[in-house]
Amino acid sequence: MATIQRGLSTKVNDNGKSEIMLRLSLSKNDKIRIKSGIFVLASRFKDGAFIKPRANQQEIAELRDTEDRLISLERFLIGLSETHPIKELTKDFIAKEIDRWRNPEKYAPKEVKSKKLSFDDIIDEFLKQKQLSEPRERHYRVLQRALHRFELYQRLTEKKSYKFSLDTCTTEDIYAFEAFLRAEPELYDQYPNIYKSFPSITHKTHKVKKPKPRGDNYMVTFTKRFKALFHWCHAQGITMNNPFVKYVSSVYEKYGTPIYIKDEEVLQLADFDFSYNKHLDTQRDIFIFQCCIGCRVGDTMKMTPANVIRTL
Repeated sequence: MATIQRGLSTKVNDNGKSEIMLRLSLSKNDKIRIKSGIFVLASRFKDGAFIKPRANQQEIAELRDTEDRLISLERFLIGLSETHPIKELTKDFIAKEIDRWRNPEKYAPKEVKSKKLSFDDIIDEFLKQKQLSEPRERHYRVLQRALHRFELYQRLTEKKSYKFSLDTCTTEDIYAFEAFLRAEPELYDQYPNIYKSFPSITHKTHKVKKPKPRGDNYMVTFTKRFKALFHWCHAQGITMNNPFVKYVSSVYEKYGTPIYIKDEEVLQLADFDFSYNKHLDTQRDIFIFQCCIGCRVGDTMKMTPANVIRTL
């Protein structure tokens, strides 16, 4: 995950203030220095933190506003790093995206603003332009169906005229959507017609209609996709709304401590007789192959004979 360090420029403007500089670390070797466009007195900023006076309430309020604007910018930069590959995140690109974020009216194409697309049309256009892999495209279709279910649920329980829209979606709507996703295993029995209209899980050979419980890792990943969709729509001028600016997740991805398999354990597994179960036999061979080349399963499944290099 990208990290940000705060610093202060040595230059001082006419008001005696210095610009706060941000150091965005995308990886060990990819670090970018960014001008925040936010200024503060050097005496009120030390080691990346704001120093607030005790008595001057007006100055305290001004510093809080400055701090809020800086935090919003940092969240935007973290979101940008999550939705774009590192090679795209150049200094010029980031500067332009910050300007687009602050001044959306400058970048909104007139022909797009005048054309109101349905949410399903927007999803279709998003997937068409992004050219995602089939599994990733399915993930966005899952998001699409979930938002339709959320819309129907809102109409049945709270707001009879509720209609999900990118233009009117609020930060509170995002929190309500997350709560809805968490509650779906119980809601399925109460509102079966919702799931008849928009199944939570579809498959070519069978359908599992009842949603499964969602853990924190699933919710974080799901919300990242939702955020990426909003960011793209904002960049395209489809909507000027961005409810994720004030969004703060209450959960974080959690992973257990990795346990590394030993060489003798690899050999023991390779020699184990799985002839009674062809499926396990195949999966064992794939796993052993991965152990030998250190490749993720997603990349392994994309391999072709052209990836095999023959050596003497």
